Amino acid sequence: MAEPPNALGGIIKAVRRAHGMSGMQFAVKLGVALDTLRSWEIGRSRPDAENLLKLADLAPPTLTWDLLHEIRVTPARVRNWLARQENSSRQRRKRQPGSSASH
Repeated sequence: MAEPPNALGGIIKAVRRAHGMSGMQFAVKLGVALDTLRSWEIGRSRPDAENLLKLADLAPPTLTWDLLHEIRVTPARVRNWLARQENSSRQRRKRQPGSSASH
């Protein structure tokens, strides 16, 4: 039985190729071992959240959305996350007695 296509691995490889880098060069740029990068590209393993963010920062805009879609990040989820971050930030500011904007 054939394995399903590895969309995330293909996107990672496309990001690397968009930078015109070899696997070794791209692994160094990401701060991971070459074997780790190869495992991602063939679908043996998946990058953790920190490395996914690094990849998203390096991806051209057309591939950024593909990458985010593949890891199931939708615009609605991003908006919800941003709203939670803003609410959390407001609550922290309210709890800090004597805090002022001028330092």
